[in-house]
Amino acid sequence: MDPTDRLYTKEQVWLLILDKEIAVGVTRTALQQCGKILYVDYPQEDQYVQLNEHIVVIEGELANIVVQSPVQGQITAVNEGLADSPELLKLDPYDLGWLVRIESDGKVVLDKECDK
Repeated sequence: MDPTDRLYTKEQVWLLILDKEIAVGVTRTALQQCGKILYVDYPQEDQYVQLNEHIVVIEGELANIVVQSPVQGQITAVNEGLADSPELLKLDPYDLGWLVRIESDGKVVLDKECDK
């Protein structure tokens, strides 16, 4: 079951609103289609991203997932632990498997596009 403390987009991306940042990840449901996770390609810290810009590619044995940014702003952190251990995404997609943190400049996916 998905945690109830975050928002979810139709594309199975989750958002967790932190103090000044928004953590972004992918749901367990979305990751199931990938099979074994082989590699995670993510942007550099301090990169500015637009709403709906492609920010992360998760490469799997069976399928790839391209994650679009659900917010507009500056990337403040990337989960570098996924470079050495991409399997963390499937083991714990909601805590250890977060992808990026973004400091939003106010443009966020509309609530009507997200489900609680």
